[in-house]
Amino acid sequence: ISRVLEVNSGSIIPKSSVVLVAEINTDLSLKEEYNNFALQANDQIFVRKNPDYKEPINVVVDGEVVYPGTYSLISKGDRISDIIERCGGLTENAFLEGVKLFRRTKVISKEKSDNKIYKEFKEVILSDTTLYKKHSEDLFNSELEEVWSKEIETEDITFNVVSFDMNKALKINSKHNIILFEGDSLVIPKSNSIVYITGDLYNYEGTGISVPYFERKRANYYINNFAGGYAKENNKNRTVVVYPNGSVKRSVNYGLFSLSPKVTKGSTIKLMSEEQVEEIKATPLDWNVAIEKTLIKVTGVMSLYLLINRITGSF
Repeated sequence: ISRVLEVNSGSIIPKSSVVLVAEINTDLSLKEEYNNFALQANDQIFVRKNPDYKEPINVVVDGEVVYPGTYSLISKGDRISDIIERCGGLTENAFLEGVKLFRRTKVISKEKSDNKIYKEFKEVILSDTTLYKKHSEDLFNSELEEVWSKEIETEDITFNVVSFDMNKALKINSKHNIILFEGDSLVIPKSNSIVYITGDLYNYEGTGISVPYFERKRANYYINNFAGGYAKENNKNRTVVVYPNGSVKRSVNYGLFSLSPKVTKGSTIKLMSEEQVEEIKATPLDWNVAIEKTLIKVTGVMSLYLLINRITGSF
């Protein structure tokens, strides 16, 4: 408690002094020796923050666990196996191959500000003395902005999928037993014995189809037996399998033959055509043209600056 002391009664000369430092009990009561301490006018009471206090770090566990919900991490080193144990474990319907971890990520994007003055208004400003005095600074800043585009940073929150193997994550010393962070969401889906096939198919509507899962069968088996085989546009080397946990594998070309990816329950097989995988070639930057355009804009700004100085001198 800090108290302002009066040196003499005629005039108040403030002089701060700490008159009491007291500890508060866990039930927010004072110790007995401080119970009779009386507060005075203008006393200042400061309650310091507990240096050992830390905000709880929460994660969400949803799906096939005994007790789904929001959990606070006990330590910074809590991992997937720790939180699954606290949830009461997995249910018998848990689909381990399809478990996904969604991690919150801050994304900083830049947007160009729109403070430019239109050409017609510029002409009016330069032709009118009153308007020029009022908007000369805005006019100059507008010209500068055309050369040096002013950008505004905005912060958004997105969720990215962290790919891992849940079967391995349940082992304490496994690298797949990932450390959890604030805002993580762990989703354990129900068992799924379906395989999805999408892309350029022969079926009537050209949309994806769902088929039963067969053990130890690769992607080409499903394509040949359920999707009508490969079309001319569908190169076998471009077959892609997206696994339930978000990881992706594609066919491997060995020259004389290609080996399709393995398929697990809940996987999605994508038939990629030549047009879908064709990469857009980046247009090389012509530095001569870029420098020339920049110099032209800078020259324009300097000319406007000189014009403004001349007009200012004539006012």
